[in-house]
Amino acid sequence: MNLLIVVGLLIMGIGMIAIIFNLLKIIYQKLINPKSSLSSIERIFNESQLLFIREIERMHSDNESKMLTVGDKEIYEKFTGESTNGESDYNKFLGIEGWEDVDSKSDLYKSGNYINELMMDLNRRFVYEKLKFDAKSDDEVLQQFSLNIRDNEELLYKVSNIVQLYEEKERIKSISYSGFSTNFRSGSLRYKMGNLTPIPHRENYWDSFDGCKLYMLRNKMIFVGSFKKKNKVIKYDDILTGELFSNGIILSLANSKKILIDFPEYKDAVVKRDDRNIFTRILQRVLENTVDQNLI
Repeated sequence: MNLLIVVGLLIMGIGMIAIIFNLLKIIYQKLINPKSSLSSIERIFNESQLLFIREIERMHSDNESKMLTVGDKEIYEKFTGESTNGESDYNKFLGIEGWEDVDSKSDLYKSGNYINELMMDLNRRFVYEKLKFDAKSDDEVLQQFSLNIRDNEELLYKVSNIVQLYEEKERIKSISYSGFSTNFRSGSLRYKMGNLTPIPHRENYWDSFDGCKLYMLRNKMIFVGSFKKKNKVIKYDDILTGELFSNGIILSLANSKKILIDFPEYKDAVVKRDDRNIFTRILQRVLENTVDQNLI
């Protein structure tokens, strides 16, 4: 009995220590060092600068686009009500110039890198949405990626990292029977006599094709398998419809089949992976036959 009491008191003591530790941590964060509970950008920027950053985050989340450095001054002055004194480089009017050269673990580097990633994504969207494509010839593709796309084809875009490709397939889930039947017993066995028609109950499912490198050419997409070493070619003319999801797209093809292209998130990514948004812009330009035009 005394042993149980001792164990109970030890457990209570450990619990009280944990509670006291958490209370001291809260007091430290709130009173002694309130900035310790803030994110890197909240420690670096003032409230006005954060208004500018929140607008850039909104544009990124809403799949908008803009040219690099173009309009930053106007966005800042509109949302903060403050002047940049004619400065158009956001690194300068945010006071983070030279962030690339500091310790990568510092708040300055993390903040500068985060904003840079957002801005680069917005700019890439603009490039593939509005500008003429800088296509690579079959020789350039062979030399750079060791991929033979054959003559009279050009590479428009290679997705930066592996995509996961799935194919829609059908399987029989169960079988039922219909028609007239009569039961009779012969010995210990029971039989059904009559005209029975088996009815298979089918269901669709997504079958993993492979983790693939995705190359978008002028007339087709090529999926080069990285693990199962399988390849697949999809012609743009065979695409009927598309359904967008947060991390991928489902394409319905002319052969009544569907494929699902999933863009897995990067590990330890600074911002959400943007390849899906680039992919859809290129696909639209290809289907509209505008890849050789500037749309601005």
